[in-house]
Amino acid sequence: MGLYMSWEVSGIALAGGDVHDIAGAVAALDVSIERIQERVALSPEERRTLSKSAAEVRSKVLTEGSAAVEKGDSYSVANGDVRVSLTPR
Repeated sequence: MGLYMSWEVSGIALAGGDVHDIAGAVAALDVSIERIQERVALSPEERRTLSKSAAEVRSKVLTEGSAAVEKGDSYSVANGDVRVSLTPR
């Protein structure tokens, strides 16, 4: 199964692209969050908030998102400033 994934961290970055599956989507999100934390001047509190939001989004993508795309449905989730949308191809 292929997916189109778009993600956004409000006010900082947004992107989209094809991923192979849910594991690929989670890996892409993790890499993106890691890069933001390395390259953007965030306060310790902003880092914690971003990490917490990303963890919640990751959890929902792995559960609700996986179930939705397995049925052929699109899925979107947001927590704090982190948003992810998945569309089966």
